[in-house]
Amino acid sequence: MKLRNFSLTALCMSMGRVADFFGIIIGRKILDENPRSVPLLSTVPSNPIFIISVAIAVCLYLFLYFNLCGIMLLKDLFGYERQHFICVRFSGRLGNLMFQYAFLYAFAKKKNLQMVIPDKLELIDSFSIKPNKLESFGFSKNLCWCFWRTSDYWDCAHDEHIEALPSGKDYSFDGYFQSWMYWKGFEAEIREQFKFKSFLKSAAHNELSKIFSNRKINYSDGTVIVGVHVRRGDYSKKHFANYGYRIADEKYLKNAMQYFKDKYKKVLFVACSNDYSWTMNALSKYEDVHVVGGNSPALDMAILTQTNHTIMTVGTFGWWIAFLTNGTTIYYKYPFVEGTGFSKQFKTLDQHFYPGWIPME
Repeated sequence: MKLRNFSLTALCMSMGRVADFFGIIIGRKILDENPRSVPLLSTVPSNPIFIISVAIAVCLYLFLYFNLCGIMLLKDLFGYERQHFICVRFSGRLGNLMFQYAFLYAFAKKKNLQMVIPDKLELIDSFSIKPNKLESFGFSKNLCWCFWRTSDYWDCAHDEHIEALPSGKDYSFDGYFQSWMYWKGFEAEIREQFKFKSFLKSAAHNELSKIFSNRKINYSDGTVIVGVHVRRGDYSKKHFANYGYRIADEKYLKNAMQYFKDKYKKVLFVACSNDYSWTMNALSKYEDVHVVGGNSPALDMAILTQTNHTIMTVGTFGWWIAFLTNGTTIYYKYPFVEGTGFSKQFKTLDQHFYPGWIPME
């Protein structure tokens, strides 16, 4: 019988994990008995209980592996055609999840793969995204664990080595993929994927209608609405600062607002933030600024994407507000401290910030 499309990488990965597991246990045992010893083959303990314990552990590992991956391996072994998959280990909050999903979507399209979208993904609650579970294809829900795992080299730049990966394989990715270049050419489709659910669109519309009513303005009277997102909160904590994150100050916000005041006769700035107190203190003094508070992150994003233009400070949440708004965008040009760990997650700023956006200090 001719064998084809056999998942050699999956088998090799399994054997490698077993070998690592076996080596770690033996190494620890040897070091416990003689801390200065080098774990050579000749020094493997001959204690029968130890050997039996390791054998049981290895057998249990292999049982679990083939219980998860067995159907896939058998289909590949006997040459059955099957759909290949791409998984991303989703992590972080809304903005990070959106970058991971955008990468997942575009990579799946380019490589003809099925996206694995868990039903508990936070994005499903806010956007027109539906689950795509492995169980629907007759596989274990944990099948992603069977695939060879790849990580991005930079969190905030484009890794061309990932783009060069071949089609016809299964992939599992770790990383944040915070570069628009991963989905260049798919911008319209990404915006379509991130259309807000009707309840969020209605709530955002109602919030803006109240603001317009109180200020006696509307879109038709020539008023230009600029959304402002102020990211502080977690970014202002010490460990973020030590890693190299920077936060924009009031001077930057004043300069960015002035840009739009010089360009348009009537402007209203609608601001949201994860640090409401600081934002109120910094911006409520300006008559043409309205600060919105007390909403969920998803509703804040929905509100600000219904404006005409965007002032973002730092962070992925503001990034996506700007991209979905699709107007003129001003961003803070110093998102990191040079020479820090965070700075090394970038190659060049233009791989992270979208073309045409305007840097300002």
